[in-house]
Amino acid sequence: MVEYKEARLADERSACRLDRVAIDLADRAAHIALFERVSRRANNVLALSEGLMTYLSEDEAGELALDLSRQRSFGKWALDLSSPGLLALAQAQMGGSWILAGLP
Repeated sequence: MVEYKEARLADERSACRLDRVAIDLADRAAHIALFERVSRRANNVLALSEGLMTYLSEDEAGELALDLSRQRSFGKWALDLSSPGLLALAQAQMGGSWILAGLP
């Protein structure tokens, strides 16, 4: 996904420093190491996790939120949420495509 976004947005310029990082955020040790590294380099971080929360268990989502909140320079977190009902609706409407994509 990161490579796709880089290619699609290659001609666009952000108004701030932008780092896209491909990482398995369910891997707690990996995301803590990333957060700590970023926090040492930055003063005002916006963490953006789009399309992610659906794939995490309740415990993983809670750990991610806790670990983000522990970083001194992480002031904002933008994410998209979907309810169990919305997830069920998406699964029903996408049918076999959902299963073929390996989605929950």
